Amino acid sequence: MIEDNELREIYKYSSAEHLQNLESGLLELEKNSDDETLIHFLFREAHSLKGDSRVTGVKSVETIAHKVEEILGSIKKKELILDPEITDHIYHAIDGMSKLVHEAVTDEKSGVDVDKLLTSLNNTNAEKTLDFSDQIPEVSSFSITSLFIEDEDLRDIYKSSSEEHLEKLESGLCLLEKDPDDEIFLDKLLLEAQTFEIDSRMVGREDLETLIHKVEEILEKVKTHQVVFNEVSSRLTQGLSGIKRLVNEAVTGEPSNIDTVGLLKGLTQSVAISLTSEVVNYTSSNEIEKTQTIDDSHHIDTIRVPTVQLDILITQTGELTVTRVGVNHTAVAINEIANLWEEIKLRRSSNAKNVHVYEEKLDAILNEIKVTATENSSRLDYISNQLNDKVHTLRLLPLSTVFVLFRRMVRDIAKQQGKQVELVLEGEKTTVDKQIIEEIKDPLMHLIRNAIDHGIESPEERELLGKPATATIQIKASKTASNVIIEISDDGRGLDINLIKETAIKRKLCRQDELDLMSDQQVYDLIFLPGFSTRTFITEISGRGVGLDVVRTNIKRLKGNIKVNSNPGEGCQFSLQLGTKLSTANVMLLEVANIIYALPLEYLYMSLLVAPQQISFLEGRQIVQLEKQAIPIIELGTVLNIDQVNRICSLRKRQNKAEQKRPFVIIKIGREYLGLLVDDLLHIEEVILKPQSTIVEGVSNISGATILGNGEVCMILNPPDIIKLGQQFSTQSKVTSSEDSETVIKPVILLVEDSIAVRTQEKRILEKAGYEVITAVDGLDGLKKLKAHQVDGIISDVEMPNLTGLEFTEEVRKNSDYRELPLILITSLASEEDKKRGADAGANAYIVKDQFNQGMLLETLDRLV
Repeated sequence: MIEDNELREIYKYSSAEHLQNLESGLLELEKNSDDETLIHFLFREAHSLKGDSRVTGVKSVETIAHKVEEILGSIKKKELILDPEITDHIYHAIDGMSKLVHEAVTDEKSGVDVDKLLTSLNNTNAEKTLDFSDQIPEVSSFSITSLFIEDEDLRDIYKSSSEEHLEKLESGLCLLEKDPDDEIFLDKLLLEAQTFEIDSRMVGREDLETLIHKVEEILEKVKTHQVVFNEVSSRLTQGLSGIKRLVNEAVTGEPSNIDTVGLLKGLTQSVAISLTSEVVNYTSSNEIEKTQTIDDSHHIDTIRVPTVQLDILITQTGELTVTRVGVNHTAVAINEIANLWEEIKLRRSSNAKNVHVYEEKLDAILNEIKVTATENSSRLDYISNQLNDKVHTLRLLPLSTVFVLFRRMVRDIAKQQGKQVELVLEGEKTTVDKQIIEEIKDPLMHLIRNAIDHGIESPEERELLGKPATATIQIKASKTASNVIIEISDDGRGLDINLIKETAIKRKLCRQDELDLMSDQQVYDLIFLPGFSTRTFITEISGRGVGLDVVRTNIKRLKGNIKVNSNPGEGCQFSLQLGTKLSTANVMLLEVANIIYALPLEYLYMSLLVAPQQISFLEGRQIVQLEKQAIPIIELGTVLNIDQVNRICSLRKRQNKAEQKRPFVIIKIGREYLGLLVDDLLHIEEVILKPQSTIVEGVSNISGATILGNGEVCMILNPPDIIKLGQQFSTQSKVTSSEDSETVIKPVILLVEDSIAVRTQEKRILEKAGYEVITAVDGLDGLKKLKAHQVDGIISDVEMPNLTGLEFTEEVRKNSDYRELPLILITSLASEEDKKRGADAGANAYIVKDQFNQGMLLETLDRLV
């Protein structure tokens, strides 16, 4: 781990930016391998990452980045042609470096085998055919054999050329202060710095080369408006001053006494500081999206803020100070009024003269307070609104922050499935709340995976259909006054409405008579129901036990909704509509046992009064008939586990009222309804959502808190939790009311595995998860056990003696009684051909042992059995 706290923080952000640029740029380069500007850009990113890693002592990243730089250098010089094999090696290197950077800034072990990664890079065609003698030697720090250039001719040449370069760079910085937006002049300075860098490399002064390269990097960021010149000009001037002394050292041998690492750190820090003071909201094909550091859960720790926005906030805080002084004067005046009133009362009681003088003073002060209080109130309203708007603006980030993550994912999944897919992004500059950026990643990723896995045809199938071999997935973002719209569309096969109906009946989600009354749109919406899947063969790509119902739930949490449209044979489109304000919410305030709770309005289906005679029982559950539909109802106090004494008191208060009807609300999520009986319905109010305290974090039924106008803290209800818990209470009450206890029936799984170690481990996992397990030692034994037992599902290895897993699967499917029996293959065979053979044999799911984990197996079983 990097010991220097400041250096570690700088390295964290600079390396994340370099790695993101390398990955995104490589994706672009695959489309246009002849783009010399982009190749140069990638080469410099690798070079910068290597230099930053050298300064901070992260040897592993430095070495790998140097090797990537070599390969990109060979591509730049046309000594090497970029092919898929080399591209994959570079991608693996980027992934490895990302983990190693994380290790360097957190001290968490990366698990990266650096030697293995370097070997894979060395085994590329580059190492077989190219000579990299002209590249920078691999070093762990600035290792220079001699500070003085020994070769006299080379020394004289470098002396005159470096003096010229320095003179032009120094005078150029002065001119830039007058016109920092002069791109033509910036290009001249960049060319000057590049030449200076190459000259320094040729004379073996690696320290100078690295410093000059950092100057180049800053100038490039100024040119592309990523940093403001005035914010880095002083550091650039200091940098050039240090470079001049180092040049003198190289040509005269006189010690420069320059702390090279400290100088480089200062230049790097200047970029980091400038970057964190502005939001970069632009993208292009060759300038890669600048994104924030994102961990696995995509949590954003920092936001870049334009300095102009900070200036506005500082101005408003100044106005707030003025208003505070005015309020303090009012407080002093109120004290004076109190004193005057006491004096008036005293004089009246003693019949003293001149009481009217004090009354006149009191009247004057009251008039003054009336005016100043009104002014202060108006000013506070204005400042409050301004601060609210500006602070919310600070949370806005471009959607490119998350969109950029999908390019690599689409490439990898498409390649894995032998499909050709192009991802088209539109509206990446659309800005949304930080929370949307954090939480929209997983739903979008799931929809994209589904599109590739379910919707996109193989290149051969597309050509037979008259479509281009390369499919297109488009993500388009736009914004209205109150909503953000994100559309994910593909030109694949579309949704099969008949298959959806068959699946809904098979999964017992709908009856045929209900389907007959549905429109096409209503049928399409069935895919969002829990437990729905048309997929007959599950792999690690899409078969993780997570359906589109989870996507819809996540969208609902973002105050949004999702719709699907499809044209069979032409493609499918998912449209996400999200709210723009996530820090405020409209809620219905409810009272239960003298406690006020807030119910988000997006979950409120209806609120009304219900008489006791309207409540009936159906299958042991309390229900209310509403519009020919039985709505289950329950006391909200029961769900919230409110203290029994408080609930009894509130019930008595209700009984004393003449009105016997109970207020209750119906909440709805998807196709699920639940009625909640409460003590009182108050009113609808817009509230500010407070970050969830660690005290209530993870507490069911509560999603957060707010402060009401009267200063009271109010808990915000979490309807998804309430619906689940409400169903459990109903089920429990039904069971406990029965005289006979119900027997829990465990699903039975046939486990076919020849390895005793694997068989024992998988058996333990399944039994712990609540399954009864019957084991078989190979496929032949599996067939015998299947005939002798009634099972609910099968898990089988593939490579086994006597009868392989594929042969076993084929034999099982020959029997009509077992054609619908869920069957999962677990194997180390990971190729697409192997997976196709598994699907052709009749398996429902295919889990690769290298990617196997307990959660995935159980989720897949839960989805199938």
